[in-house]
Amino acid sequence: MMRFVLFILFASLLAACSSSSFYLQGIRGQMDLLERSQPIQEILGSTQDEVLKKKLERVISIRNFASRELGLPDNSSYRNYANIGRRFVLWNVFATPELSLQPRQWCFPIAGCVNYRGYFDEADAREEAARFAAGIAGTGIGEGAAFVVGRAGGLADIPAFAFLEVEIAQIAAGAVGMTVAKLDEAAALIDGGLDDVLLAYEIVAEPKLARLVHLAAQARLTVAVDGIDGARALAGTAAAAGLRLAVLIEVDSGLRRCGVLPADAGDLAEAIARLDGLTLEG
Repeated sequence: MMRFVLFILFASLLAACSSSSFYLQGIRGQMDLLERSQPIQEILGSTQDEVLKKKLERVISIRNFASRELGLPDNSSYRNYANIGRRFVLWNVFATPELSLQPRQWCFPIAGCVNYRGYFDEADAREEAARFAAGIAGTGIGEGAAFVVGRAGGLADIPAFAFLEVEIAQIAAGAVGMTVAKLDEAAALIDGGLDDVLLAYEIVAEPKLARLVHLAAQARLTVAVDGIDGARALAGTAAAAGLRLAVLIEVDSGLRRCGVLPADAGDLAEAIARLDGLTLEG
């Protein structure tokens, strides 16, 4: 009831604004997500869809790990699931002036300023893009895989599984492989049928090394390395499993976050080339 009252009050306030139709579609889309959301634990106890069940179990596992091991708040975030019944949660409209790389910016209450406008209906998004294209070149539609719920009013984050579908669509459109930052992400893509994945960060811990090699036996999994100690750990685990693991040397481009210094990359390449269990690819 309270959500409904807030919806009516907010809608009334926005009705006088020139952008009221945009805000109202956002409110309707947000309310639709909330209405569709269900506790994941309830779905796990009733669904006959084994694929969905596996995905939701992974969400709960990651969510519990975040609170148990990382000390993140144990709240309602990522405890619900919404079956949205469509491929994407929303569509984003981008616009730039002709011959410019500077994007148009829109500012909103609470959310602040961003370089896009999000629509829950594809037709509305394309209509907006056409309006800007009539006077501004470079307008396009970006299909978003997720809409973050919870920035306003403490609403719970709701996972909607369009991510793997997006990756598959990108591969079908000509993308070569997918890059991920975490082992869980690599596992999700490989479990979903993708066979060429790059893990952008070095793995050095023994439990994760074993899991990494297990995944590498199922698909082409390339790993970035930036030090000889990490490379040796990878090589030892891969060789023990009878595998050769493809690796790329990550070079520090100046951000000083990770990667070997350019002057040291050659020495690291020579050292990796002498290790059993690894194949240096670049």
